[in-house]
Amino acid sequence: MSAVEDVVKAWTDPGPMPGYHRHMQAKLRKHWPVLGEALDVLASVEYLLSDEDSDLWDEAIAAVRPPD
Repeated sequence: MSAVEDVVKAWTDPGPMPGYHRHMQAKLRKHWPVLGEALDVLASVEYLLSDEDSDLWDEAIAAVRPPD
């Protein structure tokens, strides 16, 4: 799993404590709204680009990855 996929999973998978997960998402959105929005967008993009579109996903990640 890539680092991006790990971040999306952490943002979208509530695990065994969904209430706490939603509370912490709301807290992050309140205090760091730009980060919260970015995580929402990232999660939406990954959902839209399924495994069938993995080349598109790789291209999207490469486009936002800083140059070496």
